[in-house]
Amino acid sequence: MRINRTMSGRDGRAYTTPILEKPSYRNSGIIKAVTESGEKIQVARIDYESFENEEFQYIISPFWDIIDVLSPKVFQGIPGIDMNLRLEHYYRVNYVPVFMTERTPGESREDLWELLESVGLDYYDRLEWLIRTNLRAAIDNLIVERARDERKKRRFQKGKFSERFWKKVNMEILLR
Repeated sequence: MRINRTMSGRDGRAYTTPILEKPSYRNSGIIKAVTESGEKIQVARIDYESFENEEFQYIISPFWDIIDVLSPKVFQGIPGIDMNLRLEHYYRVNYVPVFMTERTPGESREDLWELLESVGLDYYDRLEWLIRTNLRAAIDNLIVERARDERKKRRFQKGKFSERFWKKVNMEILLR
């Protein structure tokens, strides 16, 4: 049975209940605070997932161990996220988080397709647009950069290890 995920009042419960199904599309970025000296400090991960039934969700996962040692001058929080709750993951289901709406063009923007094309996009993905630009909102010092896909990294390392292993095994067979 599907849960109706429309917004239902000020408590926001309906749009904070995660979708647990496997997404058909996923994109990930790292939210970074930029210091006055230009140093980029990772403060959270943001994931965008879309599903076959046209539902979507954003998942913001703060890096509390880093955030806890940052000065308020460097990091004041993530707009639209109640950092006082100290959740491991903040979900926005079928709802674009304030953090994204402040930094990306809306669907009804007249020059939307020109903006997308300017960064090499031929589809509308707010997170991907944000990752491909170096823009930040005037209200804070946060940017988003592409997250490395750890699964791809692990597969590559496993494949590389296997190749070296088999070369060594083959050399030992030849030397016998």
